[in-house]
Amino acid sequence: MEDRVLKLVKENLGYEIDRELSVEDSIEGLSIDSIIFIRIVVALEEEFGIEVDDEMLVFEEGSQLSYFIEMVNAVSA
Repeated sequence: MEDRVLKLVKENLGYEIDRELSVEDSIEGLSIDSIIFIRIVVALEEEFGIEVDDEMLVFEEGSQLSYFIEMVNAVSA
């Protein structure tokens, strides 16, 4: 699942990146703004057939890409 999440993040960055992403990569370091953040969340919802609660859509909460994995795990549980 981690690989699928990282792949979706990479596909939705809005720019090309020539390396693999890691869960430790910083959201800020990848220039993920609130619009890209929401685009990634929508892609995760479609990929995993989930619906992320609005309270989890706090852009400032996540500092690393692992936040997206935590989000999917929380909703899938």
